[in-house]
Amino acid sequence: MPDIPILILSGERDPVGDFGKGVKQVAQKLRKTGHNVRLVLYPEARHVVLCETNKDEVYDEIANFLTSVTAE
Repeated sequence: MPDIPILILSGERDPVGDFGKGVKQVAQKLRKTGHNVRLVLYPEARHVVLCETNKDEVYDEIANFLTSVTAE
């Protein structure tokens, strides 16, 4: 369902996401199929971005994304 907005959050130092490279590839593939994708990579963050020192920033990003997609 391409009409459902997608938020992808990852740390740039996350080896699971190939240090941002794999996450960018996923976002690009989704965009090519018509999906509305917002990708945020956090510098210095690793895998569990909700537990990093900047977790308030991550929670704000999620809240802003949800607000923006529910206001449409």
